[in-house]
Amino acid sequence: MHPSAPRPPRKRVPEERRLVAGNEDPSTLPSRRADGSWFRDGFVPQRTTTKQGKSKMSTSALTVTLRAHTRKSHARKLRRAGRIPGVIYGPKIPTYPIEIPAREFERMIHHTRQRLFDVGLQNNGETESFKVVIREIQREIIDRKILHVDLYAVDQEKPMTLDIPIILTGSSPGVAEGGLLHELRRDLPIRCLPKDLIEEIYVDISNLGVGQTIHVSDLNLPDTVECLESADTPLVTVAKKETEAVATEEGEEETAEPTEGTAE
Repeated sequence: MHPSAPRPPRKRVPEERRLVAGNEDPSTLPSRRADGSWFRDGFVPQRTTTKQGKSKMSTSALTVTLRAHTRKSHARKLRRAGRIPGVIYGPKIPTYPIEIPAREFERMIHHTRQRLFDVGLQNNGETESFKVVIREIQREIIDRKILHVDLYAVDQEKPMTLDIPIILTGSSPGVAEGGLLHELRRDLPIRCLPKDLIEEIYVDISNLGVGQTIHVSDLNLPDTVECLESADTPLVTVAKKETEAVATEEGEEETAEPTEGTAE
């Protein structure tokens, strides 16, 4: 290369390669999964489904560490290192500033429908466990990268309120006959104890014909779960196609016009 020629930009070496090439304690090195990704902190997704068709809430494990500093400059360094600054708080614990492994957290929220998570907080060689829900995720406006996370440690003996997604199952005969399926609600607010929390609410549309509607009163929720919407709230319906309705109205108008002419 000519001395006056500009140097090409240096390629940024991923953190896992820098660690492997360095002299860090092997016990702290990241591990490689079967899919080739690296991780430090464990995450084990679990899911169970009850015979009644309601998806019972299981929990995912995530390990976080206590954050030493709360300055903005330190938060930026954490994000560059693949960590997310956050807090964990609740009615029975103080507010802890924490740092979360970004890759594990992204995978957890993108590949599970769960609302309740097991979190292990590492502090001075000890681990304290909490069951938490995500209260808030702050993201950048353009690239949507996570900037900050608020985790709420729930009280195991106190009912909690959450919005649970609705999942439609089966095939509607009304749609097969040419009707249009309208999902009127995507989720429902429920209240229950953390141990009774469900993951999804299944709505069977196998017997839903044209002009029929399924309401909250038609759901088969567990006795330990209370739906906060009224029983007559509609969830899904099958309606006639608008073209058929318009054609019917036009046909009626055409039939009525000659009658007026005859009367004149």
